[in-house]
Amino acid sequence: MGRMTDMSFDFFINLVTNVFRAYLYFRLFKVYFSKRLTGGKTTLLLYTVFVCATQMVYYIFHKPAFTITTNILMLIALSFCYSSGVFKKLLMVSIWYIINMGCDIAAVYLLGDYNGGSNYNLTAPCISVMFFSGIEFALEKHAKEKSRNELPTSIWWALILSPIMSIIVMIIMLYSGTCGRVVMVTSNISLVVINLLFIFLYNHFVETYYEMYENMVYRERAKSYATQLSVLVENDKRIKSYRHDLKNHLIEIRNLAERNETKTLLDYIDSMGSYVSSPHEYCKSGNQDIDGMLNYLLSGVEEKGIKAELKISVPHKMKFSLFDLNVIMGNLINNALEAASKCEDKWISIDMIYEKELLFIQIRNPFDGRIKKVDGEFMTTKRLEGEHGIGLRNVKRAVKKNGGTISVDTINRVFISKVMLYGGL
Repeated sequence: MGRMTDMSFDFFINLVTNVFRAYLYFRLFKVYFSKRLTGGKTTLLLYTVFVCATQMVYYIFHKPAFTITTNILMLIALSFCYSSGVFKKLLMVSIWYIINMGCDIAAVYLLGDYNGGSNYNLTAPCISVMFFSGIEFALEKHAKEKSRNELPTSIWWALILSPIMSIIVMIIMLYSGTCGRVVMVTSNISLVVINLLFIFLYNHFVETYYEMYENMVYRERAKSYATQLSVLVENDKRIKSYRHDLKNHLIEIRNLAERNETKTLLDYIDSMGSYVSSPHEYCKSGNQDIDGMLNYLLSGVEEKGIKAELKISVPHKMKFSLFDLNVIMGNLINNALEAASKCEDKWISIDMIYEKELLFIQIRNPFDGRIKKVDGEFMTTKRLEGEHGIGLRNVKRAVKKNGGTISVDTINRVFISKVMLYGGL
């Protein structure tokens, strides 16, 4: 009876860890093969078959060769639920299963000196799946860094430390020798379930974090549109007023011309031009998105005593992601204005030129000579320590996403940021 109970415990532990492992494979497939070809029910059925098949082969044959072959074949079958080339599927499946085997071997060697009895069979599978979950998080972090904005480092540390601390607790319980079979089963399964729930919470947090970030950018875009709209409304009022007095202006111009008062005439014409142009319209490229963005970002610079010089030459429409352009221009210009505001000579120069499917962006500004550089990365001087360098990292990620390049340098207390993006019409 005791032997049957032990076998039941072993089977239950292996089943729970096998389900957890299948879920980790599901996450890896989701990250590296974004497009799924099968529906939710079909996918769930195939993963259920994966768990049942690998579990049955392991307990019926007890031969590593059969277990390895079954796992690889089932993973290859699962890979056909996703859209990608055959060679990529075979490569990724092979790499993931080698990592999985490495976790199994690491768990065995970690408990190599343990001679305390059958509790070994309850702990080794749990430690192995904790190793695998930690590696899955690391792989997911690497993959997501290429496509989206970076999560705070503290969150990634929490994700990685969760399985590590679980492994430590399992080993302490095993070597203490004071825990019975029921306690070991309950504790190990509880730790596995806690880590599984932690992953679900992580998923919710990630989606919330990215939604907040994207909403922030969209709010900034909405503000830029509002700024551009107010500029257009103000211009319209000025033009209507100018049109109302146009007859009087023409009479005065004619009188000045007849009297050959050239200097007075030119001054009068200049004053007419100044009246028509809006003091809040810094950019008039014809591209409404770019004009709205730059007019919003530069609103209020004159009140701060900052002189803005712009050279903008872009078409009316470009295929570059407006979201990414907001991230790039917003962070670089805000950093430039912050640095320039601390100098006696306050100015900012913005060049944005599109030519032959290349968008060149250059932003120059003075700084006070104090600059922070960590591991070759320039850091801003924001008061909040956690914000250091996040903006520049987001800029680099947006540039890389569009296949572009970025360089940041300083010359004679002038900060120079250059961005090159390729193909935008």
